[in-house]
Amino acid sequence: MRIYDIDVIRSRYQVVPRTLVFIKNKDKYLLIHKKKQGSFGYDKLNGVGGHIEKGEEPFESALREISEETGVEISNLE
Repeated sequence: MRIYDIDVIRSRYQVVPRTLVFIKNKDKYLLIHKKKQGSFGYDKLNGVGGHIEKGEEPFESALREISEETGVEISNLE
């Protein structure tokens, strides 16, 4: 496939929509510590998030990821 005279390799170029949420309570943040060796961001801290599922809105995805990754139910996500 060629777009604007540039060779596009389908397996190389792709967009995966994701959410990333930083949960704050007063002056403290809840972060995830990546502990799986070989995974992207290994041994780093990050907010809570993940892939947006097909047909899912970003806001819905953020709420789902928070629940899945932390067990916390958020009622006032902004």
